[in-house]
Amino acid sequence: MKRKPAQSKLARPAPGLAQLNSLNERGNALLAAGKAEEALACYRQALALAPQLAPLHFNLGKALKDLGRFDEAEAAFRQAMALDACDADIPFILGNLFVEQERFDEAVTCYRRAAELAPDNAQVLGNMAMTLGNLGRHREAVACLERIVKLVPQAIDARLRLGLALSEDGGHDVEARDQLARVVAAAPGNIHALDALGRLQMTLGQFDEGLASGRKAVALARNIEELKTVYGNLLFSLNYH
Repeated sequence: MKRKPAQSKLARPAPGLAQLNSLNERGNALLAAGKAEEALACYRQALALAPQLAPLHFNLGKALKDLGRFDEAEAAFRQAMALDACDADIPFILGNLFVEQERFDEAVTCYRRAAELAPDNAQVLGNMAMTLGNLGRHREAVACLERIVKLVPQAIDARLRLGLALSEDGGHDVEARDQLARVVAAAPGNIHALDALGRLQMTLGQFDEGLASGRKAVALARNIEELKTVYGNLLFSLNYH
């Protein structure tokens, strides 16, 4: 969910509306140019005129986040949510802030709120799935990813992650293999899908197919690190099985 700094909501009756818009737009331009400190000053000036406007607190939080001032950014985002409980972007960005701090449980809470407000937003679901995976909550991650591929059947990355999450969840090797096979059919050059598919095929006793998938992954390696990984996985599977 790419969020542009909020602008339109400032077009409501407020003191010094023209000045507010000017300060907000200048702050947005400065933030986009990587000048977060200067943007911060603009947002603070605007908030001094209209502290009740959630978009200003949201933009302030973004500038603080860019400056690495995470505690202050969190406070700004929470204030924005208190003023506007219906904007999915606010809990989404707050969730991203928590992920940066490895506060994964709190991030999931924020993503769930964002998903309640924007249930068909694949980016929200994707970030929530990744965070749930970090927590080892693979079954919940699978549910998010299944929702994404239902919404966007051609989403190759989400389907790859679904296959991997099913495999991690345990007891779903056939489903995982089928999802990875669909990725390979749609993107034959996807080395990660081929590598994972080969390992699953070996696990399921499909040794010839697994060997073929593993060899294709090895052939597609673009650098020494990829080669070491996929070749190592292939050798492990062959020795293990």
